[in-house]
Amino acid sequence: MADQIAEGCKRANVKWEDPEVQAAVKAACEETINFLRKNKRHYDANGAEQNGPWFPDMPPANTMRQAHARPDAVHHAIFENGLRHMFSELILNSKIDEKHWPNLEHAITFKTAAFHNELLRIYDAFPGEDIAVSLASLAKRFNYKSGGWRVRNKLFPVMADLGLWNIKRKGKTHEWEIRLGKVADIFHDMVFYPISVEFEAKMKGCAK
Repeated sequence: MADQIAEGCKRANVKWEDPEVQAAVKAACEETINFLRKNKRHYDANGAEQNGPWFPDMPPANTMRQAHARPDAVHHAIFENGLRHMFSELILNSKIDEKHWPNLEHAITFKTAAFHNELLRIYDAFPGEDIAVSLASLAKRFNYKSGGWRVRNKLFPVMADLGLWNIKRKGKTHEWEIRLGKVADIFHDMVFYPISVEFEAKMKGCAK
């Protein structure tokens, strides 16, 4: 199983480094940022696109606590709706197989979103230092107490195929290295950061 997963992750890493594939991701991100800026439609819990804003207008915040919580809410909404829309565009353009659509559920959980944020902070805080998170450390974050093989078997094929994590096995050992994937890097640069800034600015107008 480990050898099969390692080979799949290697193929995925190579695929997402292809300039033509990256260009398709960037084009999907451009569509996604337009989708989010319009704020007219959203994705429901089943992944279906629906009418109605992905982040509704809010009344003024009544407390500092409420005002402090709102950026976290908008970040999660961008993460979920943005990733769903970006990957739907990639599927429509045949850059990834539509079989991956159900797998997206693994990518937008609170735990996964928190780990994405951690990978981003590592990537941005230590540029050029090639810092990775180990499988053992990742397993603790996801509360897999019985061993890292569970998170490896469940998440590695999905997150590598989606380009959200760059995963490498150290030789034939049980050690693995997890870094920010190329798709996640592009998505956060082109979609997550600019939309966060825009909608956080709008929310400041909703503060008493």
